[in-house]
Amino acid sequence: MSTRAPPKIKIGHDIPDEARELLDLTEPFMLTIRETAQSHVKLIWWYIAVLDKDAPVAMPAGEADFEAGFFPLDEAVQKLSFQNDCDVLERAISLVGK
Repeated sequence: MSTRAPPKIKIGHDIPDEARELLDLTEPFMLTIRETAQSHVKLIWWYIAVLDKDAPVAMPAGEADFEAGFFPLDEAVQKLSFQNDCDVLERAISLVGK
């Protein structure tokens, strides 16, 4: 994915303002903002990750009423409740390919 985020390794003070591809990027690729029923604002930071299928995975604790999990791409899109979330995930899939 192309980004304007600075690289981890400094390349001098004159970093051109241009999109570049970086390895091991840890920046979110998108932020969405959702208003909740209680008139609160929920910030959702979206990341793209590549997992080593042979590495053990420790699932982090999710929010109180949610369980974290990993799913095949098509199944993940079907599990989402909001159309905007589906659109974001489909965009992420298009960036990395299947």
